[in-house]
This record gives sequence, C-alpha cells and structure tokens, in this order.
Amino acid sequence: MPIVKKPDMDLSSPSSYRPISNLPFVSKLLERVVAHQVTTYFNKNHLLPTHQSAYRRHHSTNTALLSICNDAIPAADRGLVTLVVLQDLSAAFDTAEYTISLLLDILQTRFGITDAALNWHKTYLSERFL
Repeated sequence: MPIVKKPDMDLSSPSSYRPISNLPFVSKLLERVVAHQVTTYFNKNHLLPTHQSAYRRHHSTNTALLSICNDAIPAADRGLVTLVVLQDLSAAFDTAEYTISLLLDILQTRFGITDAALNWHKTYLSERFL
C-alpha cells in the first residue's frame, strides 16, 4: 500500500508517495554490501565532511544539534552572535536526471570512483530513479 510522504500533499500525484521497494532479496543484499564498501572507503580516506551527521554510523540529528550547541554557547558567553542556517532537502531528488549526473561527477572527481564501480553506480541510480 503506497504511503503518502506528508499528509498535506496532493494525493493524485505519484511524487507525493514514498517509493516502494520490490527488489528481490539478492538485490537488497548487494545494495547493502556496496553501501558498506563505499561507506568504509569514505571513512577510511576521510572523504566525508567532519560535521556531517547524516548517513554515518553513531551520528544523528542529536550529534548535529550538539555540534551546533558546542559552538553557539561559548560564542554567546563571549558576547558573539550565532546565526544558524538550516535547509530542507526533502525534495532534493525531484530532478533525478540532473541529480544523478551531478552525483556521478562527484563520485568520480571528489571520491575517485572510476571504471566498473562508477558504471555500476550509474546503472543502479538510473534504474532506481529514472
């Protein structure tokens, strides 16, 4: 049964619903193995931003909030003003084709993923989001 992303969304639009995975067990297993390998590679080579909390083990919105507080409270004690800018990226994949090409470019140029691994990601993302 499809699940609506947010209660106030247009129920007649397919983009208002959460994606449903109908992948067989082997595909899900392969996805987890690749995700583990990529995450290990990123962590081992220190390729993720220091303060990124999303999609990292032992990190959460709580660790992000603690990081902000650890900076803001001492600044306030010194009489400084702290400005926090937050972004809602819930619609980040609404332009999937553009996002996929950008993601593949980042994987190649910033993270050094090339050849067969890059082609695998290209195929996987194209099948999943286009």
